[in-house]
Amino acid sequence: MADIIDRGDGTPVALCGHSYGGMVIAGVADRLGDRLDQLVFIDAYVPDDGDSCWSLTSDSFWELFIAGARADGRRVAVPEGLDPRARPHPLASFVQSIRLEDNPGCALKRTFISGGAWRGSPFVTLTERLRNDPGRRVHEIPVGHNIARRDPHSLAAVLGALSSDPA
Repeated sequence: MADIIDRGDGTPVALCGHSYGGMVIAGVADRLGDRLDQLVFIDAYVPDDGDSCWSLTSDSFWELFIAGARADGRRVAVPEGLDPRARPHPLASFVQSIRLEDNPGCALKRTFISGGAWRGSPFVTLTERLRNDPGRRVHEIPVGHNIARRDPHSLAAVLGALSSDPA
């Protein structure tokens, strides 16, 4: 990802991460934040230093991860109903803590797009906390976790508005 950003033409870059992808974009921003414009967490984990997906998730997702790894103990099977292109996820990545230096010079715009209060969502409490954070913008597209698949037009509209928003 760093190579792609480095090869860019200097145009502001927004990183978007869905679900576990929030862990990824937080790590990238911590290291390359001076080359980014904004982070967009799409019904995603929003970690602080030392957090893991496991520490941030809900009881129902712990059960889902454990049940999904029963076959080989290493990979979490794709839950029923997700995008057919999805592949098993390494269980170890869910429990690995992220190390963030929290670069104070990194003043990125940060947006959270919620899929709403879907059953078992680990993001409901997070959404409410972020609504009260003046450094975050929160949008809701209440279609469940897989926003890009269930309502791509609304997601594209929110992302398009973010790209033209100077705040």
